[in-house]
Amino acid sequence: MPSKPNDHEFHIGVLRILEHLRKTSEDQPGGASGKVLMEILQINNDSDMDYIMKLLKDNGYVETGTNKFLITESGQEYLSKNLKSGSDA
Repeated sequence: MPSKPNDHEFHIGVLRILEHLRKTSEDQPGGASGKVLMEILQINNDSDMDYIMKLLKDNGYVETGTNKFLITESGQEYLSKNLKSGSDA
């Protein structure tokens, strides 16, 4: 993981994963646990993941469901805006 756990790429990565799961999961609402997100993003430090998720939650981009994180409408808008602008590349 890069030295800054709040890197924009990790925020976009988490939101993209949650958005994909929201659309494709048989469980409704679709989301992911912190452990799953850590595995996908190859984050080995719990405190780094906690920090990333705290920032996303504080900004209203994710919320916690039953044992999983879910993307919010604000998170979907933020993701769409950033993907359209190409700032996640």
